[in-house]
Amino acid sequence: MVRRYEIHLHTKYSSCSSLEPLDILRTAQRLHLDGVAVTDHNTIKGALKTRQLVDKMRTKKKGVKGRIKDDFEIIIGEEVSTDIGHVLVYYVNKEIKRGDIHRVIEEARSQGALVVLAHPFNLISEKLSKVLPLSRTSAKVDPELLRQFDAVEVFNSRCLLKKDNELSAKLAERFKIPIVGGSDAHFRNEIGNTLIEFDDRYSFREAVLKGKVRVISKKKTKPINHLRSAASKISSRIRR
Repeated sequence: MVRRYEIHLHTKYSSCSSLEPLDILRTAQRLHLDGVAVTDHNTIKGALKTRQLVDKMRTKKKGVKGRIKDDFEIIIGEEVSTDIGHVLVYYVNKEIKRGDIHRVIEEARSQGALVVLAHPFNLISEKLSKVLPLSRTSAKVDPELLRQFDAVEVFNSRCLLKKDNELSAKLAERFKIPIVGGSDAHFRNEIGNTLIEFDDRYSFREAVLKGKVRVISKKKTKPINHLRSAASKISSRIRR
């Protein structure tokens, strides 16, 4: 038997998303997923809210409809902004502040977290970052630093160019680093675009570290979702 997870999700606690935690759980149920990792930008609020909802579903508390699998796993994650790009951390219990990559990795390790290099190639953003405040690529990480990551995200549904994901896969292969993939979902219609699966004799952590993760589905997001994220960011800034 295999377990299937969606491991790159954002909620309304990321300025570029409007996803409600309950929508994530309902969609996960519909897709028959075995687990999700909520990875908001520089916060774990959305992940904690999602876990609270699961607890309520399991205890059948009033005001929360639906049932959840007994072995459904909610992973508390975060997508941390660093000086070399975005880094996904899984199994954190305390928020990690954005900043220097070495400090971020050290803090993640102190919490026993997995550390994953997110979408290392983003060629369009790399070009535009010279004139716009966009995320830079993390593909130029030096080899010694690269080997400190537990895995590389080799397929991200939001990467605009096919080449971005191809180069990410080659990077992981070259340095023999385990792989993962994710939808990078910001809206409900993106959940499940890219999933991972692994044999149920492993936990998610074990599957990543042992290189037993398979990336499946691999659907690109619809272009309109990029525009929706941009609009969400603008709206968030206006409300501040």
